[in-house]
Amino acid sequence: GGSVYVNDIAQAGNRLFAATYGGVFSSTDNGATWSESIGTGANAIRDLALSVYGVGADATGTPVFAATGNGLYASSDNGATWQVRGAQSLDDSVQIRNVAFRRTGNTTTIFAGTLESGVYRSTDGGNTWREASGNLTRTSTGGLSINAILVSGANLFAATADGVYFSSDDGRTWTRRASGMDANNPAAFRIVERNGILIATTAGGVYRSGNNGASWTNVSQGLKNTSNYALAADAENAYIADDTFGDGVWRRPLTQVITSVRETAQNSVQNNNRSLALEAAPNPASEDVLLRFTLPKTSRVTVDCFDILGKVIMSVPEQEYAEGSQLLRLSVEHLPQGVMTVRLRTEQGLVSTVFVRIVR
Repeated sequence: GGSVYVNDIAQAGNRLFAATYGGVFSSTDNGATWSESIGTGANAIRDLALSVYGVGADATGTPVFAATGNGLYASSDNGATWQVRGAQSLDDSVQIRNVAFRRTGNTTTIFAGTLESGVYRSTDGGNTWREASGNLTRTSTGGLSINAILVSGANLFAATADGVYFSSDDGRTWTRRASGMDANNPAAFRIVERNGILIATTAGGVYRSGNNGASWTNVSQGLKNTSNYALAADAENAYIADDTFGDGVWRRPLTQVITSVRETAQNSVQNNNRSLALEAAPNPASEDVLLRFTLPKTSRVTVDCFDILGKVIMSVPEQEYAEGSQLLRLSVEHLPQGVMTVRLRTEQGLVSTVFVRIVR
C-alpha cells in the first residue's frame, strides 16, 4: 500500500525497515509482507523517508533511525512510537538524509549527512549535534549535500556531488579522494566497505579502492548503465539497483569486485619496495588452501583469517620462516561458505592480504 520508490533499506534484529516517499515500512518475513510504522509521532515520517538505519537488537541505545525531510526520528519499539532528535541543536532548514554509526566501548557516535548543509556529529543519541563539515566546500551542483556517509574504523567517508571525501578526525578536516575516477562525472552516490575495501557508485561507474580512497579502479564491467544510485554488498555479491533507466538489479561476485589473487601486491604494506607477494591456491577452495609468500629476511610470521564482517574465524600460531619463498597449508573444511580475508604479518611489520572464497 505504500510508494514503490524505496530510498533505503535496513535491518534491526529480525525486522527489515524500508524508507519510502510514503513513510517507513517494516517486515518480519524477509520482505514478503510489509506494514506501515504509523505509531505515535510518525505523521512527519509519512510524508518523506530518505534513509533508515538499524543499529541492531544487541546495540546500546535506540535501534532504528529514520532520516526524513522533516528531521531525524528514532524508535526503540520497532516503529510503534517515534521521537524527533536534535530539535534543540539543528536549525529547521537542516534536512538529514543519511546516518552512520561508530561504537567505541559504551559510546556511540552518530554521523549525519544532510541536504545542502554538510555533515553533523552527535555523541548523545542524536539529541544534540555539532557541525563536522570541516573544510568541505560548497559546489555549484550539489551545495554541501551528502549523498552517503560511511564509517570505517576511525575513518569517515562522504559521497558528494564532487566525489568521495575522507576524514580521519571525525569531520574536522576533509580530503577529496577521487584519483582514478571519471573527472567528467565526479558525483558519488553510495559507498560501502568490506574488509577494508571501499566500493563506490558514481556518475561515471562503480569503483573500488584498497587504500582508503587514495586511488580507485573502475569495476563497472557488465553494467548497461554505469550511473547508478543504489549499492549493497553481502558475503557473496555486490548489488547495483538502477533506479534511473529501468535496468533493474545487477549483481557481481564480491571476489571479482574486491580483488583477485594476482592483485594482492597492490594491497600489501611494503618495506623498501619489497612486499610479501602473498598468493593462495586453489581459490575458490573447499578443503585446503596453500599460501605462497616470499620473505625478504628470516622472520616470525602470524596468519589470521577474517570473515566478511571483520571477525577472526581462524588463526595460525606464530612460527619462524627462513628468507625466500615459503609455503603454508590452511585447512578450511570447517569454515562456513563465503569470502574470507587471509592476513599475513611479519615481526618486521610487513603485512599482506589475500581474499579466498570458500565453497561447499
